Amino acid sequence: MSKRKIVHPLIKRNRALEKTRARFEGKPFVFGKTDCLKLVRYHLVHMGHRGLPVPPSYSTALGARKALKAQGVATLSELLDRYLEPIAPAEMLPGDVCMGAAEAGDGDDGFGETLGLSLGQKVWGWHPDAAAIEVLEVGRQAIQRAWRA
Repeated sequence: MSKRKIVHPLIKRNRALEKTRARFEGKPFVFGKTDCLKLVRYHLVHMGHRGLPVPPSYSTALGARKALKAQGVATLSELLDRYLEPIAPAEMLPGDVCMGAAEAGDGDDGFGETLGLSLGQKVWGWHPDAAAIEVLEVGRQAIQRAWRA
């Protein structure tokens, strides 16, 4: 009879972050291929979450909005509220999901919100001025919402 080895939750989080990093590192933001929703879903699956919806294909901000509407929600935060436990941004652990507002003119195509993954004191996500996904220095006050992954 084999015993299952119990993995410490922080090690599990780190492993999921490493798999996500390997998949998305160096990738530019492209709606429907390498965007914040795809990043978060990929990470959550590797964290062990099951039953997450597979969004229909989209390639624009409008298409992403339609994909959310097909799930019965209007915003990314509503979608995440269905599947994850909301937490205060100060409670974030590495691998937790966070959301900030995408300011007008930030290249978000009017989407208005952006998701990232907590790396402790930093966030991993796309910045409109960057060519690819990167580690961002973001103050906790810039994080509007957070969820336990």
